[in-house]
Amino acid sequence: MPNHQGNTRTPLPRTGHQIDMTRHNVLWSLLLLSWPIVMSHLLQLAVGIADMRMIRHLGPDALAAVGMSWSIMMIVMSAAFAVAIGTQVLVAQHIGAKDAQAANSVVKQALICISLVTLLIVTPVGLALSRWLLGVIGASEAVLSHGIPYLQITFAAGILFLPSFVLNGALRGAGDTLTPLIVLAIVNILNVLFDYLLIFGHLGLPPMGVAGAQERPSGRQSLAPSA
Repeated sequence: MPNHQGNTRTPLPRTGHQIDMTRHNVLWSLLLLSWPIVMSHLLQLAVGIADMRMIRHLGPDALAAVGMSWSIMMIVMSAAFAVAIGTQVLVAQHIGAKDAQAANSVVKQALICISLVTLLIVTPVGLALSRWLLGVIGASEAVLSHGIPYLQITFAAGILFLPSFVLNGALRGAGDTLTPLIVLAIVNILNVLFDYLLIFGHLGLPPMGVAGAQERPSGRQSLAPSA
């Protein structure tokens, strides 16, 4: 097997937050790796609650539309989570073996795969079948009026947030769980701010209702998945 120990070419950013488990005892290393992940999930939960508290002012149909839309998206996201976890495991193995070139190859292939699948399958199929998918799970006409644009915007934004799952998995596989937390915190602060502005129409912006919860620069999940 070729030795790539001296190869420093890798797509993973040198953030300075990587944890080398060979330099600390196992318990301390696990704590250093796990606390940012726990905080990421708590932050996502808090932002989800804030979203719902704003959307509930639009009425029960709007709230149901968002819940149903994300039930559908969780099926798609579960597949993306699987790719991200696979990337994380393979990157961790290659980083542990000091094989940066192999880690580089894993990340590139995973990003190409998930991007192509999103662009060629997930987004076009989701856009075409949004009404049907919501109808299958029992959405009423009132819920459909909110849910269709919301779900279509979510599918269209897939090219932003689905590949980001792979990037987060790669960083965590390299021992850096802090950078995803920092990015998540920044993105979610922007999310809540733009939710407030776009849902209700403040600072001269038109009120967009439920669609405003997705018509923001980062989208609900982009760049900062906590899985």
